[in-house]
Amino acid sequence: MTYVLDLFKLDGKVAIVTGGAAGIGIWMAKALAEVGAKVVISGRGRHGNLDEVAKEISEIGPECIGIKCDVGEEDQVINLIKKTVDHFGKIDILVNNAGITWGAPSEEMTLADWNKVLKTNMTGTFLMSREVGKQMISQKGGNIINLTSLWAFRGAEWGAIGYASSKAGVVGFTRQLAIEWAKYKIRVNGLALSWFPSAMSKFFIQNFGRAIKKATPLKRIGTENDIKAAIVFLASEASSYITGQILCVDGGVLAKMGMAM
Repeated sequence: MTYVLDLFKLDGKVAIVTGGAAGIGIWMAKALAEVGAKVVISGRGRHGNLDEVAKEISEIGPECIGIKCDVGEEDQVINLIKKTVDHFGKIDILVNNAGITWGAPSEEMTLADWNKVLKTNMTGTFLMSREVGKQMISQKGGNIINLTSLWAFRGAEWGAIGYASSKAGVVGFTRQLAIEWAKYKIRVNGLALSWFPSAMSKFFIQNFGRAIKKATPLKRIGTENDIKAAIVFLASEASSYITGQILCVDGGVLAKMGMAM
């Protein structure tokens, strides 16, 4: 007999969390460790110390290691996957969390800034999924979770054309890959977030926090526990019959008629 709580356990699983040394990435890595997963956190080393964060997470779960990687660079992604498999022997879960934005009116957005955002948010998601997918196909199973945003579904008055476009692309990418790789028993889902404390949202929350809460049906900003619960659900057997879906963790914003932000 399988008890409900057992469905959320990740004992013996190996997970990679990109952008795992800062903000929301740390929360997700900790959540996976808390339910038994061995975790690899990756990042460019610009936001948070990988070794320090990995040590902290290792005190929570079985083992966590940090591997430096820019997900937009193919050779670094291949190296990350190789080191993970060499160390742990497999990869069961990939969380494509690494992401950046660049605020500018669309008519002033430079090609260099546009390419920079898409390189991390879209190309990085593709490269990580492709290389991890090869490993998961050989294992005959796996689970990929792509981080997207409400900006994939709604626009806003301030300039974020690169971010919105890339996150909308991640939604299409998720659905395509889910159908294409279902035959390999690889599940692919997305997690769409609204307002949570992070380096990217800090300015908006500090300056428009009251308006954001007012526009959110649940009247609050998202918390660490909201993220942790969602990622464990999608990463575990609790969601074993779910693929190609986007789980919105947004306090009801997307469901609200009228202005979303």
